[in-house]
Amino acid sequence: MRVFHTAKLSRIAGLLMAMALCTAAPPARTQDSMPRLTKAQAAAFTSVGRLGRSGYRSRQSCSGTLLAPDLVLPAGHCLSGGVGTNRVFVAGWTRGDYVGYAKAREEYIPPKFNIKAGPVYDIGLIVLEEPILDTAPLPLASDQMPGRVAVMGYNRQ
Repeated sequence: MRVFHTAKLSRIAGLLMAMALCTAAPPARTQDSMPRLTKAQAAAFTSVGRLGRSGYRSRQSCSGTLLAPDLVLPAGHCLSGGVGTNRVFVAGWTRGDYVGYAKAREEYIPPKFNIKAGPVYDIGLIVLEEPILDTAPLPLASDQMPGRVAVMGYNRQ
């Protein structure tokens, strides 16, 4: 893992730290109670993708969200094992289809992250080798609070 020193990444790392401070444990739910999106619904969320190892068709290990064409936001616990793990982000993966993929070049986890401490500081950042240009990144801010929110991701299957 490396700490980034460029101005853009420093601002994003600061945002990630602020977000990590606000994280709280979600209510317990089983994977069976999580509804699947239809293909049409999933088309609206192609910035969310699978984070896997050893190629884009490998079994996924986590979910991530494209914040910029070359930046992915995963959970910190998804980045165990370091950069040498051949990690790949696949944007908009839906039943074998996807909008783009790229290998991880660099990864960041907050220095205070401790996998045994629960969700506090459980946030990370991946810089991709190549930008993914075929989908829009998730907007980071809005001038209005959403009326409804949801958590999205991929389960282990």
